[in-house]
Amino acid sequence: MNNIFEYLLDTTNYIIIVAVVTLGLAIIFGLMHIINMAHGEFMMMGAYMVVVANSFGISAWGAIIAAPLAIAFFGLAVEEILIRRIHTRLAGTILATSGLALVLRQGAVLIFGPGARTVQPPLSTTVHIFQTPYPAYRLCVMGMTLLVILSVYLLFFRTRWGLIARAVMINREMASCLGVDSRHFDRITFAVGAGLAGFAGAIIAPTISIDPSMGSSYGALAFLAVLLGGMASTLAPMVGAALLGSVQSLGATFISSTWAPAITLIMAIASIRLFPRGLFRQKDRIV
Repeated sequence: MNNIFEYLLDTTNYIIIVAVVTLGLAIIFGLMHIINMAHGEFMMMGAYMVVVANSFGISAWGAIIAAPLAIAFFGLAVEEILIRRIHTRLAGTILATSGLALVLRQGAVLIFGPGARTVQPPLSTTVHIFQTPYPAYRLCVMGMTLLVILSVYLLFFRTRWGLIARAVMINREMASCLGVDSRHFDRITFAVGAGLAGFAGAIIAPTISIDPSMGSSYGALAFLAVLLGGMASTLAPMVGAALLGSVQSLGATFISSTWAPAITLIMAIASIRLFPRGLFRQKDRIV
């Protein structure tokens, strides 16, 4: 029973991380209509920021707070320099961000080497939940990530800025006719999406092996989750993330960690084939 409960906690932890990465990608795609192929690499950069902070003796908590801000500013620069001039051309943005992903990945190899790095969790204690010992830091990961997701939800659905951002998302041309500066929202949106990826990488860095290719699997899973859940609402892609994350975790536990990504991909392709517009269409809006 203890092993089952621990597995459920680990699966929940994994799903929540996939969900926050997916949320960042969905925000960028929903508002700007571009596919950021470097989203997973933004997550990888957040994780390596914790590695660098650890090497200088800086607390992991400080790096976890600083990483999302630093990656958000980096995303702001990427949007201004790279995305701004081609954001209306979908194929162009895919090629540009794919090239950026390659540069960031190879840059990490040159700086940190191809091998994996590890970071000690800032909390080494364990807590007992229903007589099951579980690392306290992993519970902090779940709590902080849920808090970030809730904050993003409140930003988009409980503020004037979020109201205008959703108006731009629904009809960019009409919003521009009403005097909305869509470029401003593009910049902020890309920065928020990048910051969410950086946060995800930073907060799970002490729980996983960090390597230059770590972001690829999360980025691919987030992309599939957006396709699976659809864009009927902000929460729809996260439903897709929960489904795919569950399949990935189940496959890795009960079949093989090698086969788990393939099983997840097959399930995602089959679901997208059955629901080409996503599990939630506009008329099925859940939020």
